Amino acid sequence: MPQLERIPPPGRCGRMRRPSPRTVAAVILVVAGVVWTRVNQPVEGRVLIVFDPGHRLTMADLPSLAAVAVAVCLLLPRRRR
Repeated sequence: MPQLERIPPPGRCGRMRRPSPRTVAAVILVVAGVVWTRVNQPVEGRVLIVFDPGHRLTMADLPSLAAVAVAVCLLLPRRRR
């Protein structure tokens, strides 16, 4: 006799887990970093690195890099002690 598939109880089909606060914070940081790179032109400051004539890294881009770095750290698995 073939085995029957186990059917999940009603109300549990397709339900997703809530994201952790760390994941939510990481997503917010990445979105804020991307938005900041688009709106920071009035306060760009000194040019630090020129990649080509249309692409450069300025002092105002550094907070975006920091936000993405913190987001990556939040998403890395934590070590248990």
